[in-house]
Amino acid sequence: MPLVSQYKTEPATLGESMLRDVPASVAKIATTLGLRSPQSVQWWRHGTKLPGPESRERLAAMYGIPVDAWSRPVTEEPTAASSATATAAALVSASALAGIHALLREVRSRRPAPGADASSMDYFRSVRLEADLLRQVAQFEQAAEAMDDRIIRMNPRWAKIRDGLADVLAHYPEAAERVAALLDRLDV
Repeated sequence: MPLVSQYKTEPATLGESMLRDVPASVAKIATTLGLRSPQSVQWWRHGTKLPGPESRERLAAMYGIPVDAWSRPVTEEPTAASSATATAAALVSASALAGIHALLREVRSRRPAPGADASSMDYFRSVRLEADLLRQVAQFEQAAEAMDDRIIRMNPRWAKIRDGLADVLAHYPEAAERVAALLDRLDV
């Protein structure tokens, strides 16, 4: 059975296309970006509206969507500027992750021991805060992994390698199947 797109139109910008490829619900993306409502993400995915500068920065940091992708057509190749943006986003994401880890250490060091002078509410609040921080760490790590994957797949060199392999292996179907199986095992 063929897949039917949930979108009525083709994406107009590279940013819109890349956001559609993010394997998360609009609610999950909105929460990850710190938005109050998933409606904005829905508008961005459908091309009704474009994200503002701050949201573009967050999308770059969390999902590897270059800031300039929202002003480029879908067919356009990634530029050196978008690679630099992805690199900057990775650094921002890494520093944010380091900040969360530092906060996590602080919360753990200040947590009252069960049965200590502090109330049980203080203890449970610190446990809840720790759980929230651990969730954020998991979200950042997942986003970083997705960004790494996207950076590799968008790299013009990888596209040339992929196309070159396809051309060379076109006359050797058995070898092409073995290379494809290897690439699948490597998750490339």
